[in-house]
Amino acid sequence: MLTVADFRLFASTPMGDAAIQKLLDDAYTSILERVGRLGVATSYLNGGGEFLVLPTRADPDEEVVVTEWYGTSSPTDLAVDDYQLGADGVSLRRKNDGTNPAYLWPATLNRVVFTRRDDTAKRDIVQRDLVKLSLDYEPLISQESIDGYAYSKASNSLRSYEDEYEAILARLDPPDVGFR
Repeated sequence: MLTVADFRLFASTPMGDAAIQKLLDDAYTSILERVGRLGVATSYLNGGGEFLVLPTRADPDEEVVVTEWYGTSSPTDLAVDDYQLGADGVSLRRKNDGTNPAYLWPATLNRVVFTRRDDTAKRDIVQRDLVKLSLDYEPLISQESIDGYAYSKASNSLRSYEDEYEAILARLDPPDVGFR
């Protein structure tokens, strides 16, 4: 999470530190709502195909643990040779030559425990850009002067604030793997 001092390295504004901190906190909350906290995550995913798609990228250097449920039968903890994490970090392919071979994931819930890939640098950039958008977005105002300090604002009247905000947050989404 960026500090006010970090943010001021990238943007100048006459706004006070407390107000900037509020904007930074709001942006950070939006990021957490979008992709969650770093560290271990648990997702419950419906199967029915060759792949499961994680909601965010997994750290390829950390273990992924998958438990399958077959309706009313007992859950099965899969061996690491039963699935493979894709190079994209979000797709899990079911393997038919592992300890518990299968061509497809069961069409029931599958619990996947994984460690999110550390994307702190990307989160910081998104947080910075969300705050800059909040500071810059005032339709029809292209330049403002405060106490002799003049600065230009973004010309973003073609898209709504919400659309711009969503576009910035979308940078954190996992890649489109084409089979969701």
